[in-house]
Amino acid sequence: MTKKEEELTFEAGLTRLEELVHSLEGEDLDLDRSLAVFEEGVRLARLLNRKLDAAEKKLELLLKDEEGRPLSQAFSLTAGEAEEEED
Repeated sequence: MTKKEEELTFEAGLTRLEELVHSLEGEDLDLDRSLAVFEEGVRLARLLNRKLDAAEKKLELLLKDEEGRPLSQAFSLTAGEAEEEED
């Protein structure tokens, strides 16, 4: 991973990946440019996948009990449900 890739936030990388997809879908690119855009997209997708894997591993470490066993806890993906549970 290059220094520039290390500094890239997940959100910025995802935005760039979306731009690349739109470029491939909508623009009339020649073959060489299409391959270059596709190659950048694949590199970026792999980088973002590594960042997600690293975040998952950090969460696993943080969510262990005193004996090192993983804690299982249900959670909601919607903010409204999380607020209701707190009440």
